[in-house]
Amino acid sequence: MRKGLHAYLNVNNLNEIINKEDKNTTREDLTRIVHILSTYYNSIAKILNKNGLGYIEKISGERVHFVFEEHGEPLNADKILETLISFHILNYNFINKLRKYSGLDNFQVSTGADYGVYYNYEHVKNGKVEELTSIGYPANRAAKLTEKAGNNEIILPLELVKRLSYDLKDAVRQIDRSEMKRFYSKYENGDYVRINVNQLVNQFAFDDIDVRTYVETQYSKINFEDVVFRHPKKLISFDQLSEKNNRKVDGIPFHADLRGFTKMFKEDGSNLKEMVRTTKEVLDIMESSVVENSGIKVQFQGDKIVALFHKNAEHGSEEYIENAIDAGFVLIGKIIQFNKLALNNLPNIKMSVGIGQSIGELYATRIGLKRNKHNILLGRINNLANKAEDEYALEDSIVITSDLYGRLKKSLQDIFRMHPDNRRFYITEEDYRNYSRKRIKEVRTKESKQYNKEGKLGQYNAL
Repeated sequence: MRKGLHAYLNVNNLNEIINKEDKNTTREDLTRIVHILSTYYNSIAKILNKNGLGYIEKISGERVHFVFEEHGEPLNADKILETLISFHILNYNFINKLRKYSGLDNFQVSTGADYGVYYNYEHVKNGKVEELTSIGYPANRAAKLTEKAGNNEIILPLELVKRLSYDLKDAVRQIDRSEMKRFYSKYENGDYVRINVNQLVNQFAFDDIDVRTYVETQYSKINFEDVVFRHPKKLISFDQLSEKNNRKVDGIPFHADLRGFTKMFKEDGSNLKEMVRTTKEVLDIMESSVVENSGIKVQFQGDKIVALFHKNAEHGSEEYIENAIDAGFVLIGKIIQFNKLALNNLPNIKMSVGIGQSIGELYATRIGLKRNKHNILLGRINNLANKAEDEYALEDSIVITSDLYGRLKKSLQDIFRMHPDNRRFYITEEDYRNYSRKRIKEVRTKESKQYNKEGKLGQYNAL
C-alpha cells in the first residue's frame, strides 16, 4: 500500500482538434497531433524526472496521469504546486507558440489532483511489467476533479493547499460542499479548492532552461516527412510503434468501463490488500475477453480497458466486426458470472460493464520517454467509441455508432435498437442475451470446447 497525490492533466479540446485535423482533406494523417503530444508529454516527464517528485503513470491521448508518492516524509506542497503550474505555463508560453504547429488550435489544459492511499497494480506479460495501473480512491477522484476544472485551472485538496507558504490571494477559491455534491455525490465530504493559473503566471515564472532546451530540440529535430502511418498487414504489435513509426487502420475501437468497481474500495484504504486479487481477476477478465476474440489490448485506464479490432490480411475482411461484437457479449457474460462467484466475499456489490464501439479509420501510436512508453489510439473514430461508452452505455449494454450498425449482418442488427437519446447510436435490446447464448454456442464452437476443457464455460450460463 502506498500514499501520495494523484494528478491528471487534461487537454480539454484535444478531441475537437483531432476531429478538425482528421477531417482536413489536405492532410492524410495526424502527424502534427502525434508530434505535439509527444513534445508536450515528454517535456512534462522531463520536469518530473528532474525534480524527482513524481512520475508519469499513464498517457491516454488527451490525458496524462502522474503521481507524487510519499516516502516517509509529507509531500512538499510548494514544490508540487510549482510543478503543476509549470506544466500549464509550458503549454501556454512554449508548446502553443511553436511554429510547426501553427494552424492547430491552442491546447486548453486543466489539472485535478487528490491525496490518499492506493495500490500499484503491475500488469505482467511474458515476465515483464507491461503496464502500471493505480487502484484506489485518489486516482478515481483526481480524474473526476480534472473533468470539473476549467481551462488553465487546477483543483487541489484543501489539506495540501493549507501547507503552502505562498500567498495565492484571489487566485484560490474553495469549492463548497453543495458544488462538490453536484460533481459527484461520493465527494460531498471532501474539501477542495480551485486555483486560477492565469493569476499566478508572474508569480510562478517558468525558467527551466533544460526543459526549454529539450522542447526546442524536439521541435527542431523532427521532420514531419519522417513520420509514417502504415497500413498493417497483420495484427498490430504496439511494441514496434513509436512517434515516427505509426499505423493507420480500418478498425473498431473498443471502450469498456466497469461500473460499481470503485465502490468496492474503502476510502481509508483498509481493504486494499484483499482488493488486489479482485483487481487482477477483473482486469484479466477484460483482457481475455478481447484477446480470445482476436482483439488487441491497447491499455488499461483504471477499471476501463481500451482495445482495438482491425482489418488485416490474417482475418477476413469483415471478421473483425463480428469479433468486436462477440468480445462485448463475452465480457458482459464474464462480469455477470464474476458477480455470482464473488457474492460471498463482496456482499451487496454488483458490477456491470458499459461498452462503446465505432468503426472507421483511426491511428495507433506509442508515446513517451524511453522505458516509459504508452500505447495510444487517436482519431475521430476513437473519440466516438469513447463517447458511446461514456455517455450512452447502460449497465451490461453495448452501444455502437450508426456506421457500425450499418456494417452488421441482419442477425446482428436485430439485437440493437436506435438509442432513445441520440439517433446516431444504437444500443443492445433488452433480450440480447438470447443472441449471446446462441452466438457462443454456434460461432465460437471451437473456443467453447477449449473453455470446457479448462472448466471455464460455466461463466456463460449467466447469459
